[in-house]
Amino acid sequence: MTTAFLMLPVLLVLVWLYWYLLPGRQWRWIDSLLLLAVTLAATVYIVVTARIDFTGAGPLWPQIVSVVGTYAIILLGLGSALLWRRSQRRTRTRSRTMSRSGSQTGTTEAS
Repeated sequence: MTTAFLMLPVLLVLVWLYWYLLPGRQWRWIDSLLLLAVTLAATVYIVVTARIDFTGAGPLWPQIVSVVGTYAIILLGLGSALLWRRSQRRTRTRSRTMSRSGSQTGTTEAS
C-alpha cells in the first residue's frame, strides 16, 4: 500500500505531462480508458510484487521492486498511448490536407 502512495505524485505529474503533450490538448474518452488501463496494470503489479517472498533480500526490496516496476508500467503505457494519439493526429491531418489539395486544384486521379 505504501507503494501506491509513493507512486501517486509520479502518476499525477505524468498524467499532466501526457495531457500537455496531447495534440491540441484535447482529452478524449480513449485517453480516460488508457489511463484506467495503465492504472489498473500498475495496481495489479503492486499487488503481485507485494506477495513475492523476499526473505533473503531484506525488508525494503518489495517496495523497491514495486516502485521501479510500477514506474516503468506507467511510463511505457502513457508514452505509447501518447505516440499512438500523435500518429493518429498526423494521419488525420495528412488525409485532410490531401483531400483539400485535390478538391482545390480540381484534379482527380484516374484509375
